[in-house]
Amino acid sequence: MRSQFLSVHAATMKTRSCQTRLPILLLAAMLCCLPARADVSLLPPASIKVKTVASFKAQPFPLQDVRLLDGPFKAAMERDQKYLLSLDPDRLLHTFRLNAGLPSTAQPLGGWEDPKIELRGHFVGHYLSACALMFASTGDERFKERAALLVRELAKCQAALGPSGYLSAFPESFIERVETTGRVWAPYYTLHKIHAGLLDIHALCGNAQALDVAKKFGDWVKARNDRLTDEQVEKMLGVEHGGINESLANLHALTGDAKYLQAARRLSHKRVLEPLAAREDKLAGLHANTQFPKVIGAARLYELTGEERCRTIATFFWDRVVNHHSYAIGGNSDHEHFGAADPPSFRLGRWDCAGGFLRAGALQSNPRLAGPAHRDDGLPRSAARRLVPALQHAGEFILVLHRHGRREPRQVRRQHLLARRRRPVREPVPRV
Repeated sequence: MRSQFLSVHAATMKTRSCQTRLPILLLAAMLCCLPARADVSLLPPASIKVKTVASFKAQPFPLQDVRLLDGPFKAAMERDQKYLLSLDPDRLLHTFRLNAGLPSTAQPLGGWEDPKIELRGHFVGHYLSACALMFASTGDERFKERAALLVRELAKCQAALGPSGYLSAFPESFIERVETTGRVWAPYYTLHKIHAGLLDIHALCGNAQALDVAKKFGDWVKARNDRLTDEQVEKMLGVEHGGINESLANLHALTGDAKYLQAARRLSHKRVLEPLAAREDKLAGLHANTQFPKVIGAARLYELTGEERCRTIATFFWDRVVNHHSYAIGGNSDHEHFGAADPPSFRLGRWDCAGGFLRAGALQSNPRLAGPAHRDDGLPRSAARRLVPALQHAGEFILVLHRHGRREPRQVRRQHLLARRRRPVREPVPRV
């Protein structure tokens, strides 16, 4: 399955329809159904102006060249298609319009997009990426049209907010709070989702307006943070900020403008990345989902600059997470936090699929990490055991005892418990 799953030596593999090769395609389609802290853009933008410096040991197949055959992966993707098209664009845009002073009569969404939630707007960013990835995965024009509609309306919101380029579903005062007190719920995390979604729509749907909106937004990020000292930036980065360094690096690749590369480097969290650069594992106790996007951003910087420090960050992090912090099904954290390295054989706790998805994204978005064959073992495991079940219509919770280690467990005990409230394993987000 390994050789079918990852496109190592892709030139020798001509078949374009293969059931077992395509968990990556499912990952793309499932983007917006993952937990709220899942951060990743699976593919570097197409038509880049800045060529990568790094040499890759493997390359992913373009989504446009691959189609799923009948089976559980395709069934899950089709469920996701229905979900994506079921969402009302006016409801998705509601808080963006209100924040920009534009009229909206749509019924507000609940869940993460509730008008009172400080993370409002981030699901829309996931949705932008999901539409772009679904279009690339299927060729269905409905997703391209939906993406274009949202970009047009978001551009109106950006224009209404003024010439700075700021675009969000919450006021800019949230940024002032994260720059000073830090008492706000992850505003740059949300902004990264929106920025990455715009870049995905440009890259996969050929939407020029999406790049224009993303450039204006990048200008705002650069100008906003130029006002801060390095100490203030580092303190601000102590609040979860997604992969804002990666999306700025991708914007640099698309435009060739060095100011975005400078901003990407400045918005890289030194407190977490410097120990990794020194090959020190200080992950225990950290919120796991927060760290993956930072490292993916460092890996993207290596691709664009060839800076060995960034390569060390990515490869050392990958080795430590996969070989010293992971479990048989691909999970790597308990209650979203890393534990001590090389934990006991059995540990009972609560996992979600964000860590597995982010780990898959770390490899897929950084193909050079795929050299030794064992490094992609976790991808099909995560897809089959963690991500596909997230889209099942099952009225049950799953309790699993995970045996730690690189080898498969001799016995994995699984007990299915009926949900007390009779709701699926993962409830659709946002609630509609």
